[in-house]
Amino acid sequence: MKVRYTRRALAEREAIFEYLNQYDPRAARKVKAFIKQKINSLTYSPRRARIFKDLGLHALWLGRYPYIVYYRVDGNVVSIIHIRHAARRSWTGGED
Repeated sequence: MKVRYTRRALAEREAIFEYLNQYDPRAARKVKAFIKQKINSLTYSPRRARIFKDLGLHALWLGRYPYIVYYRVDGNVVSIIHIRHAARRSWTGGED
């Protein structure tokens, strides 16, 4: 399996990382590594996260950190569609 990001998801990931760096660069490194590791782990078990049939997407809650990764599995590709902070209102699959 390969992990690919949509432009939107990659921009969201980078915005999260930039935000974290502003407050505590050392702690941000740990959070960034954790997020990347969790996303990369989807290559081994991509269907483990809850699926939202109405969106056609899986939602991976990152647990220790309050982020949700929305993704789709197509063949041998995990496409990261959207990354958002869990405190935000629920995502409906459209624009925020």
